[in-house]
Amino acid sequence: MTYDHHEKAGNQGDVVKHVALIAALDTILKSFEGDEFRYADTFAGYAYSPLILKNEWENGIEEVFDQGARLGQNPHTKLWYEWYLRGRPHLLGGVYPGSSLIANDVCRLHNKHPHLTLWDISPAVIANLMETYDGQGHRLHPRSARATDRGVEGADFLFVDPPGASMVRRAGFPHWSALTNFFENPEKAILIWLPVSFRRKKGKGGQPDEDIEDTKAQRDDALKRDFGVTVVRWGTGIRTLGCQLFYRLPANATAALKSAVEHVVGICDWKTTLPADIQAVTHMP
Repeated sequence: MTYDHHEKAGNQGDVVKHVALIAALDTILKSFEGDEFRYADTFAGYAYSPLILKNEWENGIEEVFDQGARLGQNPHTKLWYEWYLRGRPHLLGGVYPGSSLIANDVCRLHNKHPHLTLWDISPAVIANLMETYDGQGHRLHPRSARATDRGVEGADFLFVDPPGASMVRRAGFPHWSALTNFFENPEKAILIWLPVSFRRKKGKGGQPDEDIEDTKAQRDDALKRDFGVTVVRWGTGIRTLGCQLFYRLPANATAALKSAVEHVVGICDWKTTLPADIQAVTHMP
């Protein structure tokens, strides 16, 4: 599907996603021995997006814009804050980075040459990526990624970040089984981000929310594949929203990711504890 992330850039999902990405990459790169680090992003999106009035960043990065001291208490939320938020008089009218630019920055922090392989089907996104990364030796593909692509198979770190996924055939989102094709190599460091929707159980006022659609089935399948899982909820009301992270990483990167996500979630007063049936999967299986 063609998807434009400009409206959502810097929202709650990006806060969780990018803090997790920095924590995982920074930890892995501290002990990475090669000079070149190969990062693959199967749904790359823009390298950066404008922060426009009434877009969703007002519910995300705006919530922590004045929380520099608290964000500084975790090394990875501190990096995220200092690189992308600190020192600006106001967020409105600025820009916010996409995941590929964040990965590029973390590689440079460790004096590694980043080799980015990025896929997207949006002409506008490809144009933005070409402008941003022109002449730097990265590979940009104006099509959907395939598990057999050389950039996927040879990646040191694989990031899978679609706008949604389904366990059934539904127009607009990739089928979960198509995403699992990327998970076959158990040695590859991989991070997956997916949105989640929740709703109140009918006739159960005050009871915990439940998943809608098929996100629990995705979690169950990810756990069977030896992924860790973290679920975050940030909305309230009839329909609440959140995201889930699936990760298969070295143990120290897993610990860093969980610590960073829990820290920023606590600052925002969002929740990493959810309905009783999924609390048990917010850790490595």
